[in-house]
Amino acid sequence: NVDGSVLAAVGTDASSTALLELAGVTGGVRFEGVHFDQGGGWGGASTGLGYTETQAAYHASSADFNGFNDSAWVAVPAAIHVHSGSRAVSFAGCKFTRMGASAVMFSGGTQDCEITNSTFNDLSGSAVMLGQVDDWAQADETKQNAGFILADNRIANTSLEYRGSPGITAAYVRDSVIERNEISHLSY
Repeated sequence: NVDGSVLAAVGTDASSTALLELAGVTGGVRFEGVHFDQGGGWGGASTGLGYTETQAAYHASSADFNGFNDSAWVAVPAAIHVHSGSRAVSFAGCKFTRMGASAVMFSGGTQDCEITNSTFNDLSGSAVMLGQVDDWAQADETKQNAGFILADNRIANTSLEYRGSPGITAAYVRDSVIERNEISHLSY
């Protein structure tokens, strides 16, 4: 458990944007009342490829992108990335502010995670991204993104730089609940 702290990022560059990265966490981790601030600056849009928006916070990953191959789509990175089969990670009553990318992403077969009663404000990308667009054919249920609860959150002033980023993205997730979230002042 992590309670009542303020976590801020120090360095930002195109290759590493995470303020917090949880990979393969299976014992359950709970963040309560933590203020995540100034994380996830992303310099990827400043590379030679730039930022070629495809849809919902995803962009082209190479110059020969043809738009029809899901594996060529990559997401605007998140300051907090929970992935690689992580289980039972939760954020309750947390604040996510002033992030130069998206705030939280769950991917790579992550399951049974939740964000409740939290606030997202002043973000360059999305507030929360559940799942990913390139695993639509994943038949192994243990490797699917599933069991998310996203409830009673306040999301405002997101997608300030990456304007095609929705407040919440859910791509190929199952058995999940998204309810009673207040979403305002978004470009998309």
